[in-house]
Amino acid sequence: MYKIKRLSDGKFATGGVYNSFTQRGKVWSTLTGLKLHLQQFLRGQDYSPPADLYNGCVVIMYDDVNGCIKEDVFDIREYLLQKQQELIERDKQRQIKRNNYEAELRKLKEKYGR
Repeated sequence: MYKIKRLSDGKFATGGVYNSFTQRGKVWSTLTGLKLHLQQFLRGQDYSPPADLYNGCVVIMYDDVNGCIKEDVFDIREYLLQKQQELIERDKQRQIKRNNYEAELRKLKEKYGR
Protein backbone atom coordinates (compact mmCIF):
# COMPACT_ATOMS: atom_id res chain seq x y z
CA MET A 1 0.00 0.00 0.00
CA TYR A 2 1.14 3.54 -0.69
CA LYS A 3 0.71 7.05 0.70
CA ILE A 4 1.90 10.53 -0.21
CA LYS A 5 3.67 12.09 2.77
CA ARG A 6 4.42 15.81 3.22
CA LEU A 7 7.86 16.01 4.80
CA SER A 8 7.39 19.37 6.52
CA ASP A 9 4.75 18.12 8.98
CA GLY A 10 4.48 14.36 8.39
CA LYS A 11 0.86 14.57 7.21
CA PHE A 12 -0.56 12.50 4.35
CA ALA A 13 -2.43 13.48 1.19
CA THR A 14 -6.15 12.74 1.08
CA GLY A 15 -6.23 12.36 -2.71
CA GLY A 16 -8.92 13.70 -5.00
CA VAL A 17 -8.90 16.82 -7.10
CA TYR A 18 -9.12 19.11 -4.06
CA ASN A 19 -6.36 17.42 -2.12
CA SER A 20 -5.57 18.25 1.49
CA PHE A 21 -3.35 16.71 4.16
CA THR A 22 -4.39 14.93 7.34
CA GLN A 23 -2.86 12.64 9.95
CA ARG A 24 -4.36 9.55 8.25
CA GLY A 25 -4.55 10.53 4.61
CA LYS A 26 -5.49 8.18 1.80
CA VAL A 27 -4.01 4.77 1.19
CA TRP A 28 -3.63 3.61 -2.42
CA SER A 29 -3.63 -0.16 -2.61
CA THR A 30 -1.42 -0.18 -5.71
CA LEU A 31 1.31 2.00 -7.10
CA THR A 32 -0.63 2.11 -10.37
CA GLY A 33 -3.63 3.62 -8.58
CA LEU A 34 -1.45 6.28 -6.98
CA LYS A 35 0.14 7.13 -10.34
CA LEU A 36 -3.32 7.43 -11.93
CA HIS A 37 -4.22 9.89 -9.17
CA LEU A 38 -1.16 11.99 -10.07
CA GLN A 39 -1.94 11.87 -13.79
CA GLN A 40 -5.31 13.54 -13.28
CA PHE A 41 -3.43 16.81 -12.77
CA LEU A 42 -1.76 16.67 -16.20
CA ARG A 43 -4.17 18.83 -18.13
CA GLY A 44 -4.16 21.58 -20.69
CA GLN A 45 -2.54 21.81 -24.07
CA ASP A 46 0.97 21.07 -22.82
CA TYR A 47 -0.01 18.73 -19.95
CA SER A 48 2.06 20.73 -17.49
CA PRO A 49 1.46 19.84 -13.83
CA PRO A 50 0.69 22.62 -11.34
CA ALA A 51 3.99 24.02 -10.04
CA ASP A 52 3.14 23.43 -6.39
CA LEU A 53 1.62 19.97 -6.78
CA TYR A 54 3.03 17.77 -4.01
CA ASN A 55 6.16 19.89 -3.57
CA GLY A 56 8.04 18.65 -0.52
CA CYS A 57 6.23 15.30 -0.61
CA VAL A 58 7.40 11.74 -1.05
CA VAL A 59 5.64 8.50 -1.91
CA ILE A 60 5.98 5.95 0.85
CA MET A 61 5.28 2.25 0.93
CA TYR A 62 2.94 1.71 3.85
CA ASP A 63 1.77 -1.19 6.00
CA ASP A 64 -1.10 -0.99 8.53
CA VAL A 65 0.87 -2.99 11.08
CA ASN A 66 4.35 -1.51 10.68
CA GLY A 67 3.54 1.94 9.28
CA CYS A 68 6.10 3.32 6.84
CA ILE A 69 8.17 0.55 5.27
CA LYS A 70 10.06 2.58 2.67
CA GLU A 71 10.16 6.32 2.01
CA ASP A 72 10.84 7.95 -1.31
CA VAL A 73 9.52 5.12 -3.50
CA PHE A 74 9.74 7.50 -6.49
CA ASP A 75 10.09 11.21 -7.16
CA ILE A 76 6.66 12.73 -7.78
CA ARG A 77 7.83 15.75 -9.83
CA GLU A 78 10.14 13.61 -11.96
CA TYR A 79 7.31 11.16 -12.63
CA LEU A 80 4.91 13.94 -13.64
CA LEU A 81 7.44 15.55 -15.98
CA GLN A 82 8.20 12.17 -17.57
CA LYS A 83 4.49 11.48 -18.01
CA GLN A 84 4.03 14.96 -19.49
CA GLN A 85 6.66 14.18 -22.14
CA GLU A 86 4.98 10.85 -22.91
CA LEU A 87 1.63 12.56 -23.42
CA ILE A 88 3.13 15.22 -25.67
CA GLU A 89 4.84 12.52 -27.76
CA ARG A 90 1.58 10.54 -27.96
CA ASP A 91 -0.20 13.63 -29.27
CA LYS A 92 2.52 14.19 -31.88
CA GLN A 93 2.18 10.59 -33.08
CA ARG A 94 -1.61 10.95 -33.28
CA GLN A 95 -1.22 14.12 -35.33
CA ILE A 96 1.19 12.39 -37.72
CA LYS A 97 -1.28 9.52 -38.19
CA ARG A 98 -4.14 11.96 -38.73
CA ASN A 99 -2.13 13.92 -41.33
CA ASN A 100 -1.16 10.71 -43.16
CA TYR A 101 -4.77 9.54 -43.17
CA GLU A 102 -6.01 12.87 -44.52
CA ALA A 103 -3.32 12.91 -47.23
CA GLU A 104 -4.25 9.38 -48.29
CA LEU A 105 -7.93 10.30 -48.32
CA ARG A 106 -7.22 13.34 -50.56
CA LYS A 107 -5.30 11.11 -52.99
CA LEU A 108 -8.17 8.64 -53.17
CA LYS A 109 -10.70 11.42 -53.74
CA GLU A 110 -8.56 12.84 -56.58
CA LYS A 111 -8.11 9.40 -58.09
CA TYR A 112 -11.79 8.51 -58.02
CA GLY A 113 -13.17 12.02 -58.55
CA ARG A 114 -15.07 12.46 -55.31
